[in-house]
Amino acid sequence: VLTEKKADMGTARMMAVSALEAELYYHAGQVEEGDKAIDIFLKEAVEPAPAFWLEALVRTADILEKRYEQSVRRKEVPASEQDRQAKRLMEIYAYLCRHAVFRPEQLPAQVALHSRFADSLMRSGKYTQALEEYQWLCRQVPLEQSGRYLRGQGLAYEAGGWYERAVEQWRLLSRGLPVQSQAWY
Repeated sequence: VLTEKKADMGTARMMAVSALEAELYYHAGQVEEGDKAIDIFLKEAVEPAPAFWLEALVRTADILEKRYEQSVRRKEVPASEQDRQAKRLMEIYAYLCRHAVFRPEQLPAQVALHSRFADSLMRSGKYTQALEEYQWLCRQVPLEQSGRYLRGQGLAYEAGGWYERAVEQWRLLSRGLPVQSQAWY
């Protein structure tokens, strides 16, 4: 029903419908239809992206993130499907990071979004880009809250084959941990 109405609408309305449509399709388990709606959204987007589009896209990403985590846990889904899901999430997070405009008081939401983007880049094997996101995250949060992002940098260095940098990163991270704590090991 939503698809038939798109032809009569302007681009802005079509985008809003595509974002909501994708959310509904994914929620109903209709992955192919959801992917088509996301493709329309990502290819036809106008500048600046209205907040309600971005909010719908965040909700869609939440649904996809849960599906991805379930597919990894169940191990019943072929690796090619997991790769497709990871790529789709990366595309959505990249779009959101480029287009979302945050006020200073919204830093926690911005950090959460970039954190998800960095994680999706890691899953997709884009270690250099993931490293850049983790470094940005470390600059945004106080040092005592940066452990997760320092760890992300270490993982990115290691996965990217930059082993000496990874060792340096793990040393930096371990300095902030209580000696002989579970996290220290």
